[in-house]
Amino acid sequence: MAHAFAIETEGLSKALGGRPIVREVGLAVPRGSVFGFLGPNGAGKTTVMRLLVGLLKPDAGNIRLLGSDLAENRKALMGRIGAFIETPGLYENLSGRENLKLACRLRGIDTADISRVLGIVAMEGAADRRVRSYSLGMKQRLALARALLGNPALLLLDEPTNGLDPEGIMAMRELIRDLPQRIDATVFLSSHLLGEVEEVVDSIALLREGKLIAQGKLSALGSTSARLKITVDRAPDALALLLAHGLRVEPGSAANDLCVTYDRYAENIDPAEINRRLVSAGIGVSALAQERLGLEHLYREVMGPRPAMEGEAA
Repeated sequence: MAHAFAIETEGLSKALGGRPIVREVGLAVPRGSVFGFLGPNGAGKTTVMRLLVGLLKPDAGNIRLLGSDLAENRKALMGRIGAFIETPGLYENLSGRENLKLACRLRGIDTADISRVLGIVAMEGAADRRVRSYSLGMKQRLALARALLGNPALLLLDEPTNGLDPEGIMAMRELIRDLPQRIDATVFLSSHLLGEVEEVVDSIALLREGKLIAQGKLSALGSTSARLKITVDRAPDALALLLAHGLRVEPGSAANDLCVTYDRYAENIDPAEINRRLVSAGIGVSALAQERLGLEHLYREVMGPRPAMEGEAA
């Protein structure tokens, strides 16, 4: 029976240059999921990922990958893990296919696997061109193809959409979202692009100043905040009225829109009562809609205003 978690860490800690970067991090990443690892630049995300693939040794704590202890089984585990950490590190003067052949030779993988991974990232047509002619998006997809060689059970991706244009981000997002079903793997995705992460992940962990501050299924964590969007014909008067009743309200994106933000659990907001008050004051209401706020709002709620650590880039 497969172990329930693809990644487990306990008390994972690391200092660099005498300064703590990762502090007692305990991750539990479910198998078969796309797991978002989130935090501001400098929070320690890349350091955690380097610890997970054995590029750094922890000062304290344990790491289990795919049910096995990393310190005791590193060589065997590395054959089951694909990673794309920091920059792609491709050979610009070689073709995409030649880059993959070289990776196969270094890792002892049959070169017959190259066709499979090129198909997954839709790079068959460009495989024999030199990498220096590739766009950034193509380079990112080739780096992902390289990580997919050997059909890994665990894939670690560090900022895979970094620097991409909107079209490239969408293509990478769709690719990552389908990977667990397509290759029967767990994807551990580090990113600071909250909107993109929300589109693909099942679970998340939030890291701040090297400490894990929240973890779980995105649907279960949720944001406690909700928003009521109101369209009126006299926005200044409506704003003054709602503020006078103690509501947290601010102008919306359009001239006649207002947004009331509230805690779904702590505040009893009745949209019908708000509508009645506005209409009674002679203010016309043409639209009133509730919406639950997403990952970006949850991130702000959990992270708070504290500044990120200095030093580490990601």
